[in-house]
Amino acid sequence: MVFGVLLFVVAVVLTVWTRMSGLVGSEDAEGIAPAQTSVSASTPPEGASSSAGSSASAGAVANCEASALVVVAKTDKTNYAAGKLPSFTITLTNSGDVACSVDVGSSQLRLVVTSGETTIWRSDDCATGSKKTDKYWNYVKVVQPGETLESVAVEWDRVFSDASDCKASPAAVNGGGAAYWLTAYVGDVRSSDDNRKQFFLQ
Repeated sequence: MVFGVLLFVVAVVLTVWTRMSGLVGSEDAEGIAPAQTSVSASTPPEGASSSAGSSASAGAVANCEASALVVVAKTDKTNYAAGKLPSFTITLTNSGDVACSVDVGSSQLRLVVTSGETTIWRSDDCATGSKKTDKYWNYVKVVQPGETLESVAVEWDRVFSDASDCKASPAAVNGGGAAYWLTAYVGDVRSSDDNRKQFFLQ
């Protein structure tokens, strides 16, 4: 699933997270593993550990307390012109004073788009990834104090998702300046109200 400042197909074409390279940070830093997709992540980044190796190396380090983890939902823009697709990323920061381990595998990453009280799109609706097909399904990472991990970006096709009918063609959402909110999850840790992101579609 990076040091420094810094998750999915719903019957439509989205950018697939197939690797963890191209992240901001030092050369040997690792980011959050690929998010759930209909295509499994099969190409590990150069220098990255396998999920099994990562889990083993993290085994001696205590799990992160939820209160020490800061999850932030990010968009590449605030306003999107008609036809332009929003690009989403997730960052995870260890705000505690000690190193700890956290599962940042694709099974743990989720993005949700809402409008008012209505859920518009969920990244895990109709996702087909599994432990058998995705080598990053579980990816335990030791996060140092103050360290921030960032996921690879994924585009949203401005459509509704419906886990109850994955064969249906998804309907396009409203534009014309409509406001939406992006919330991110890493496991049970959710981006707070201050760390979710509002954006607008024309």
